[in-house]
Amino acid sequence: MDCKDIQLLIPLYIKNKLSPKKLEQFLKHIRQCQNCHDDLETYYIIHHAVKYLDEDKYVDYNMINMLNEDIKVKEKKVKSYNRMKMAAIYVGILFIMALLSFVGILLSPDDSLRSLFHIVTL
Repeated sequence: MDCKDIQLLIPLYIKNKLSPKKLEQFLKHIRQCQNCHDDLETYYIIHHAVKYLDEDKYVDYNMINMLNEDIKVKEKKVKSYNRMKMAAIYVGILFIMALLSFVGILLSPDDSLRSLFHIVTL
């Protein structure tokens, strides 16, 4: 992703509307590009300041720390998503391997293999 793409994604990031894949790309770019990180800070601060003004709250918040914590939370979310995705792939591979083994046993001309699984031949 380039800076122009990131600029378009900043509002979606702030509203938590990025897909895990886009979020991962966004965070990677933000960590590497200081200009885009600064733009994110600006939008984040404005968004939350307006939100708190609309709620008639006056609280002294450190918006930069809030943004940094938000980035950390979302990075953990991306890592968790990637781990779950890999686990699903491994489970899928294991399922396919088990299915192929079972089909191999069914198609085996050796009746002793079938008897191990109490498979009745038609």
